[in-house]
Amino acid sequence: MLAERRKQAAGRGDRSRAPAAGPRRRHSAPDIELILRKLQRDPSLRLTQDGRLLLRWLSTHALKADEWEGIGAEIPAHCVPLVADLARDLAEQWGRIAESLARRARTEMA
Repeated sequence: MLAERRKQAAGRGDRSRAPAAGPRRRHSAPDIELILRKLQRDPSLRLTQDGRLLLRWLSTHALKADEWEGIGAEIPAHCVPLVADLARDLAEQWGRIAESLARRARTEMA
């Protein structure tokens, strides 16, 4: 998308409107509760077994930063490295899932 915008701006001869090159900025944190409520209202998820399973799973595993701080502080010191490794592995898996879903969204929305 960034490359496409740059090409469009270059084609117009308007370099001032081209996005600045540089490190990618992270998006602001999503409103987890709002997203979950929206998903829970969707009949295509609510009314199917797999959809309900996804909704239950997301609802039980979605933590806000302040919730995690309380849990993280209580992990026994001898378990911290194991939990850190597990969290890292799960984050990588979620990253792959997110990329796969993003590719699917781009394909289906095109």
